[in-house]
Amino acid sequence: MNRRIYLPILAALALILTGFTALYAADWSSFRGDKELTGVAGDGVAAGAKLLWTYESGSSIGSTAAIVNGTVYVGTDNSKMLALNLADGKKKWEFTAANTIAASPLVANSRVYFGDESGYFYALDADTGKEKWKILTGGKIISSASISGTSILVGSYDNSLYCLNSSNGNTKWEFATGAQVHCTPCIADGKVMIAGCDSTVHIVRLSDGKELKSADAGSACAAGPAYNDGHVFLGTLNNGYLAVSTKDGSVAWTIKDKDGEGECNAGATFVNGGNQVVFPSKNSKVFSVNSANGTIKWTFPTRDSVQSSPVLSGGLLYFGCDDGNIYGIDANTGESKWKYAAGSAVTASPAISGNRMVIGTSDGAVYCFGN
Repeated sequence: MNRRIYLPILAALALILTGFTALYAADWSSFRGDKELTGVAGDGVAAGAKLLWTYESGSSIGSTAAIVNGTVYVGTDNSKMLALNLADGKKKWEFTAANTIAASPLVANSRVYFGDESGYFYALDADTGKEKWKILTGGKIISSASISGTSILVGSYDNSLYCLNSSNGNTKWEFATGAQVHCTPCIADGKVMIAGCDSTVHIVRLSDGKELKSADAGSACAAGPAYNDGHVFLGTLNNGYLAVSTKDGSVAWTIKDKDGEGECNAGATFVNGGNQVVFPSKNSKVFSVNSANGTIKWTFPTRDSVQSSPVLSGGLLYFGCDDGNIYGIDANTGESKWKYAAGSAVTASPAISGNRMVIGTSDGAVYCFGN
């Protein structure tokens, strides 16, 4: 081949491959993006993101999407697990579970793991949607799963936290709590942290399920604890927000929402290198506090409850709201920088990968935004 022709072809191929790599650079494989539940994206979506595509699922969506290798995985209230192409939103496959899928999928080892409200927990082939295995727990599963090595951690409304073998679903151990386990398990430093309807933060050894420490949360909890620098941070269902040491179970600080009933059922997010922690509230706001002492730095008011866990990307915090909007606010100041009117409540949380944000809504739409 003529050298003058050959070199431009190589350059063009390099650009295509570079673009492909950028699009699928950082997977969002689980509910909060990582097993520590930080809510921090590896890819950036800057202010000014445009709607790239919409997929109409035909059913309400409360499940947060996962994005791996250019595929979006999301569950629906009509028992469907969907696999969509991140590039254009076209459906690759769908799987019908036994009941509503409120839990967010976990994608690992070329499999999609999730539970449904009949209490089944599934493992599907990520490429085809074919069932690899499933187990039945004693209660519905709202908890989104987390993974460490070959261990899948998931909670059930049968009051248990399960540690399952990722390859076959066999139970490695089971930890019994005093009430339903709604939250996503947080994994850090060889420990698993959960908080549930028994008003307790449990710190459990990952290897064998032995409880190491516990802390009184002061109220029932729905949100998974978020880990940073030796502490987990979470809100409760009765106006409280707290930080708990994972070393000794001591409560570093606790604050109350002074504006009223600040029920929190969504996860916290870390900004400014973990110096700030941001909480969503059903008291129509999102607010940021100093992670060291709980002092409030800023508050962003919304027009309705925030049940969507914020995600940090490109210096902005993205989240949905029951007022029908998807917001992007400055992570350091709380100032509004971007907004999209979805037209129906948004309780699912954003998933961000390849400089694209994907989020579902209560009217069944899956939106994809990008710059």
